[in-house]
Amino acid sequence: TCIKHSIFTVYGSSAEKGTQNLLKAVAIVKRRYPDVKAIIPGGYQLDSEGKLLPSKSDSFQNVLFNMIADLHLEDNVEFTGRLNASQMAEKMEKCHVFVNPSCMEVHALSLRESMMVGLPSISAQCGSVAEYLQHKVNGLLYRYEEFETLAYYLEQLFSSDDFAKELSVSAVFALDKMRDESERLEEIYDQLMR
Repeated sequence: TCIKHSIFTVYGSSAEKGTQNLLKAVAIVKRRYPDVKAIIPGGYQLDSEGKLLPSKSDSFQNVLFNMIADLHLEDNVEFTGRLNASQMAEKMEKCHVFVNPSCMEVHALSLRESMMVGLPSISAQCGSVAEYLQHKVNGLLYRYEEFETLAYYLEQLFSSDDFAKELSVSAVFALDKMRDESERLEEIYDQLMR
């Protein structure tokens, strides 16, 4: 029921969040899937149609603005503005894939949330991600700077519903298991404290 070839990601306010790498990957994917769309939430300065504006105060926003123009991605990127939790869930639910392009996440909560709801997920290797996302088991991992690899994985998921579903089901199972283990650990702590 998802919107085919749509990608939900995290807000990127700096280069470490990897939005520029995602845009480079989208430009590659666009050759095979011209309708690819990256959906980007967050506090960017937008016009009335939700298009990114050049900024006098935010140099990274200017980098993104210029990249979108240089890579001809004006129709392939959607900025949502700030979203509350239910709006984020609504957007995630409609997307084909989730990408965490950041190299600076310690916990990557958005990635966990996407996996928990069964959104096939791709993440840059960072922080504790490898503790719960197993490459080619319940998600896909790539090195932060290797946007070509990210593009390859996006195309794999777009071209195989079976592979996307396999990762999705495995992700939900893995996150449910982690939640159960966390609850058991909490019970042990409660017993020890008593």
